[in-house]
Amino acid sequence: MYTNETLSNQDHLLRAKLYLKGIAEVTSTWESHEIFLRGTNEVMFKRVNQLKDLGFFNALIPCELGGIGLSWKEVVEAGRIASSFCPSSGWLLSLLSGHAGMLMRLPLQIIEDIIYSGSNNVLVATVTNTRDGKLYRKNHEGYVLNGTWHYCSGVDYADYVIVTSKLEFHDDFLGENKYLVLIKKNQFEVLDDWNVSGLSGTGSKSIVFNNLEVSYDKVFFRPDYFNNNEFSGYDVFESKEVLPVTTSLILGPILGCFEGGLKSAICEIESLVKKSNNSTKFHYLHTLLNAKEQLNLMRILYVDLISSVEKSIINGSIFSLEDKFNMLSKKSFFSKLALDSMSPIIQTIGSNGNSMLNNFRVFWNDMQAMSTHMDVKWERALSDFEHLSKNKDIQSLVIPEGY
Repeated sequence: MYTNETLSNQDHLLRAKLYLKGIAEVTSTWESHEIFLRGTNEVMFKRVNQLKDLGFFNALIPCELGGIGLSWKEVVEAGRIASSFCPSSGWLLSLLSGHAGMLMRLPLQIIEDIIYSGSNNVLVATVTNTRDGKLYRKNHEGYVLNGTWHYCSGVDYADYVIVTSKLEFHDDFLGENKYLVLIKKNQFEVLDDWNVSGLSGTGSKSIVFNNLEVSYDKVFFRPDYFNNNEFSGYDVFESKEVLPVTTSLILGPILGCFEGGLKSAICEIESLVKKSNNSTKFHYLHTLLNAKEQLNLMRILYVDLISSVEKSIINGSIFSLEDKFNMLSKKSFFSKLALDSMSPIIQTIGSNGNSMLNNFRVFWNDMQAMSTHMDVKWERALSDFEHLSKNKDIQSLVIPEGY
């Protein structure tokens, strides 16, 4: 029922409804603690392949290319649903689907002749974090990529990786020194260095290039594809700027992780309430009521953030530095609220929550990992606030006009 072909033959609203229903039906059978019970690799490969076989990573790919042809909002919501059962899977679903959308902006020949020749179920990972990574021009023969990049989420499951790199001897007159390099999975080494307790299933490992030669047609000047609409590919985000949209995709998994964690916590706390006397029962109920209202606040922020991005897309806006700061501070507070709201719960559950086979413990660990992501990191928002406050009236930053 949920194949690409079935979905692509429906109108958008029906496609979205079937897609989200399919995500819920598949992921609702998963238990978050299975990752630790049976091993990360075994469980995650099975779950990713389930989603891949049903075409759910292709939500942003146009119907004419074999995808589902949905919008970024549906991908955010799908990540929320999946993350409420398995945060690592929800995280990957949002990220890898978004990466496919980024890929759609590249030249048509790359999309049609290379990536999707013979299959519309290709997964693409991306990576930007590096200390020593470099891209060099090699005369007229192409480029050379060398160094180590970190936190390549989903690399174990990906067929391709898009690497963001600076170019040695870049002409500053051209603009921001960032290039996209499209690489096949078998052209680099993957380091087994993702030894974490939070989001362990994302496999966000480091990758190493040893003077890899790359042809000219696989290297792209990023501003040409991220910051304007003048490109030959598909604009599946319908936005002049890609990053404000793609960095919003993880909002769904963050909310879903909190929702899933709260459901698990309720089961734990209910059993504690039944065994408790009146004085301790009040403490348990206080924890649940507090979490309930924090969840309501998170859902309001979730809708507001998505509406803000959608409004900018409709208006064809270019984000100013202040716009970007406001978006980052909202996302970061959203993430911080989720983390802060789960902390009293783990304290209330106490020793019952220490085991890695406890579902809430998994959600708690995963939320801690999510909140450190650079796109929702509170410390980054504070740094940007400090920078803006040097040149602007602080009151106008804290209490904008119209409030």
